[in-house]
Amino acid sequence: MVNRNTDDKKIVILKTGQKLPSLEPVPGDFEDWMIAGMGAAREDVNIVSVYAGESLPDPARLLGVLITGSGAMVTDHTDWIERTANWVAYALGGEVDDNPNGIEVGTVSLHTMDKAKEDPLLSGLVDNAPVHVSHRQSVLALPADAVLLAKTDLDRHHAFRVGDVAWGVQFHPEFSTQIVRRYVEYYKPGLESEHKDADQLLLNCRDTEAGNKVLMRFFQVMHGE
Repeated sequence: MVNRNTDDKKIVILKTGQKLPSLEPVPGDFEDWMIAGMGAAREDVNIVSVYAGESLPDPARLLGVLITGSGAMVTDHTDWIERTANWVAYALGGEVDDNPNGIEVGTVSLHTMDKAKEDPLLSGLVDNAPVHVSHRQSVLALPADAVLLAKTDLDRHHAFRVGDVAWGVQFHPEFSTQIVRRYVEYYKPGLESEHKDADQLLLNCRDTEAGNKVLMRFFQVMHGE
C-alpha cells in the first residue's frame, strides 16, 4: 500500500461508522480526529465511507490506509463489511470474535513487547503508556506471520504488525479523554453485567499523548520519513 516515489498519492481513511450520538457536542468524527492526530491537513487524505456503500479505492493509487472504529463488528458479515474485509484483511488470516475477558473501555496501560522497541510505529512509546480503548471484540488468533507488539490486561493481542507496513492496533489513537469517557458511559450497562466498576473506569480516564505519537509516526512512515 506504500509507494514513496509518487508524490500525488494520499493516505486513505476507510470510514466504517459514526461516533456515538452522545458525542454530538464534540466537533468532528473518527476521520477528523485521525487527521488531527497525524498533524495532517484535510487535503492530505481521502475519506471513503465504506459503511455507506462508497467504493473501495485502487490499492495501487494509495500512500497508506487508516481504518476507523465502528459500532459494527466484522462478525456481523454484512455486505459492506465482507467487501471491505476481503479488500484489506481476510487474506492475512487470524480470528476475531468476542473478547473472552469482556468489554475493555477507558484508559489502560499498554504493555509493549521487546519487538516493539524496533517497530517503526510503536518504538516511541514507553512501556505501560496509557492508551484509550473501547471494544468488546478482539483478535483471538493472530495471522500466521504477525509479530505481536503489545498487550493489555484484558487483551493479549492489542497491537501487532504483519510484514513491514501493516499494523493492527486495538486502542483508539484518535480518541481524547473526553471522547473515551462517553464510551465508558455507553458501555455502562454491559460493564455492570460483567461486574466491572464503570465509575472507577471513568475516574481512570486521563490525558495521554500516546495516540497522537502513533498517528504522527504513521503519517511520517507513509511519507518515507
